[in-house]
Amino acid sequence: MTPQLWIALGFVAALVAFLMIAYFTKDTSTINQQRILRFLTALCAGFGGGFFTGDALVRLQQQLSNGATLGISGTAGFALFFVVWLTYFKWVPPSPPPPPPPDRIKVSIPEGWTFEQAARVVIKAARGTADFPGFRQEQLAVKMRATDLDESDAHSALTKLRYAAYDGLPKYRVELEGSVFHICNLDPSHASQEHL
Repeated sequence: MTPQLWIALGFVAALVAFLMIAYFTKDTSTINQQRILRFLTALCAGFGGGFFTGDALVRLQQQLSNGATLGISGTAGFALFFVVWLTYFKWVPPSPPPPPPPDRIKVSIPEGWTFEQAARVVIKAARGTADFPGFRQEQLAVKMRATDLDESDAHSALTKLRYAAYDGLPKYRVELEGSVFHICNLDPSHASQEHL
């Protein structure tokens, strides 16, 4: 083998090794790294093809009317460089994963439900458990107006339930502890005797 063929074989081996490493490496590349990879791949292919074929494969000479000669020549390496350059895949950056859907609470409360029923339905939609410290049974049985709740979370939905209740429902605060929703009576005069 001639030294030129050894050089060509070296460029081809470097190209194959380079592409194998690039293929098996975890893809964390940016668009600029992909552009460099495209250029290096085309360059290695061009040098490999140029050294294998050696001399120019295409020669075009034209004698101009003023006596000057115009010449164009091309090698296989030059052709391979452009073939790889132009047919290299278009890199599209990976899109970020879509955000998780919001945990919206959408509940329709029919006319005549009690406060306790409505609160338990909201809490069930949030996959939680209800606790009513400080409430008497007649306060939990306060009737509700028909309402549709569409809130960003269960805390907001439970807070807005108060505005759909008829008279007799005391002010309350909603606290979340793990998956337990504590709906705490804020009016001590209306508090249940067992919680005093």
